[in-house]
Amino acid sequence: MADNKMFRLCEGVSLETIGIVVEDFLKNSKGLTTQKMAISDTVIIQAKDAKEWKKLIGAANALQIQIKMFGDDTVNVEIGHGKWSDKLGAGAVGVIAFAPLALTAAYGAWTQKKLPQEIFERIDQHIFSRGEDTPKD
Repeated sequence: MADNKMFRLCEGVSLETIGIVVEDFLKNSKGLTTQKMAISDTVIIQAKDAKEWKKLIGAANALQIQIKMFGDDTVNVEIGHGKWSDKLGAGAVGVIAFAPLALTAAYGAWTQKKLPQEIFERIDQHIFSRGEDTPKD
């Protein structure tokens, strides 16, 4: 299930600056590996945690963020979650074999669940700043 939110743009904020801000947030604040692709009126960002040990304990993030123009001054941001089956598997193994593994699987699922809200808050912050907080690469 995807999280979805619409944002009204203001002067200084564009599809491109939102893409830059989201990718920067995921890389620098969350330590994720990202890929970004722009196609016409859409920016797609994929993010994952490259640390193998996090995948084993069920705490790896796997997201796809689609930022799409909707009219002249509105963007729609849709965030799709990664597969949750690795967390369920890690949780089951943890309960049977190693109890702390169940806790890390639950923490991984909780962290992944709250990430879309953090992304939406970062976009709100960017719009409120009128684009003045856009990272300069």
